[in-house]
Amino acid sequence: MSIPRGCAFDTDVKNENPFVFDPDEQARQIVGEICRAIGIPQRFRLKSADVKNSLACEEGGQRFILYNTIFLRDFQSDARSKWAACDVLAHEIGHHVSFHNFFLPLRQNVQ
Repeated sequence: MSIPRGCAFDTDVKNENPFVFDPDEQARQIVGEICRAIGIPQRFRLKSADVKNSLACEEGGQRFILYNTIFLRDFQSDARSKWAACDVLAHEIGHHVSFHNFFLPLRQNVQ
């Protein structure tokens, strides 16, 4: 997968060519609950990936939400609440609900 453009949870994007995997059950459930709660069909694919945190992107006309399973688990653990994972995934869903086109390239951390 190649993701030259997208909206990342954090602008320090480390991997524009991530490996993607099937999402874990918790993330799949959270996304399903969010979509049902706001009354939208899930018109994007959810994938676990070796990205830094999470991002909404497109490839070949298909919309994706990519998330790092370890980041999401640690973020949720640090917050001591299941709502942390909901926040991250809802943020990415918001990019798709808003029909963001991801025209701008992902920004790289310049040091």
